Amino acid sequence: SHYRMTKTQEDEAPVKITYERDPVQTTRAQISYNLHNPCKSVNMAASVTILYPNDADAKYDINYYKTHHMPLLEKLWGQFGITSWSVTTFTPGLDGSAPAFAFGSVINWVSAEAIKTAYADESVKQLMQDVPNYSNKQPTLLFGDVSA
Repeated sequence: SHYRMTKTQEDEAPVKITYERDPVQTTRAQISYNLHNPCKSVNMAASVTILYPNDADAKYDINYYKTHHMPLLEKLWGQFGITSWSVTTFTPGLDGSAPAFAFGSVINWVSAEAIKTAYADESVKQLMQDVPNYSNKQPTLLFGDVSA
């Protein structure tokens, strides 16, 4: 496998599982992407953050999300420039208040253009058809440029 799994948990901190490409594999993915998109050879990394609401009537299978949906996403969209992804289960705030979101994920990409290419691919249908297997809620998606 070309992935490294890291699981961390501090006292009150959320559990975070991260899957990252081996640095050599990431370099190859970026080089491959740049060779196929020469006009985009200098890209700013980008990310997609997906947040699932902590609603009382929400039904989630976070284990399914981590072990099936996210690997499916990597399988279908890795070719477009995913460099890493992570899943976080949120915990109460320091004051004990319930988190606004139950869980979420961050997907890191070689560029914003790579994200657009993946979302335009026909495989998006397969990913969307998998959503009811782990969630009955619509997530909030945030798109951003990674600067550090």
